[in-house]
Amino acid sequence: MAVESPLDSAKLIEEIGKLILLPEGEAPTVATVANLEPLKDQPFFVHAQLGDRVVIYNEAKRAYLYRPTEHRLIELSSVTLQPEWWNKILRFRGELGVSISQ
Repeated sequence: MAVESPLDSAKLIEEIGKLILLPEGEAPTVATVANLEPLKDQPFFVHAQLGDRVVIYNEAKRAYLYRPTEHRLIELSSVTLQPEWWNKILRFRGELGVSISQ
């Protein structure tokens, strides 16, 4: 699992914030796409590549798929993740194809 320091996440958020207005007053959850197989049937991840970053603002109900190698947004979506989903993501993150840092 690739765990980021808060500084790395802050730099990523700054990069994305240059492309689109991001929600304020909430610390996002940041994930790295580490395995495409479990994500292949999810529309949000149709264009995902290994190493892409997912930034989720749960309270604002927004998710962003960002490709750092190209400095561009690949996808954005409205999301609603219930607490039980967060528990599942955190428990099975390897099987879901993402690594999470907050």
